Amino acid sequence: MPRSAGAAEKDRLLARLQADPGLCRTCVHLRLLASARSVFVRCGLAETDPAFPRYPPLPVLACSGYRQ
Repeated sequence: MPRSAGAAEKDRLLARLQADPGLCRTCVHLRLLASARSVFVRCGLAETDPAFPRYPPLPVLACSGYRQ
């Protein structure tokens, strides 16, 4: 089955990261924000739950909100 354009873009942005995102790489809550020079990992759960950091320190090795 062919990959979607969104999945290809996600892979492209993940490859530009300076640090391994850890669990975030495969989490459904992952949001990637990109500028011309940088890519940032943002936690989608932070929008509704202040217990989650908006921009978690990488790599994320454990997270109670992780969902594959």
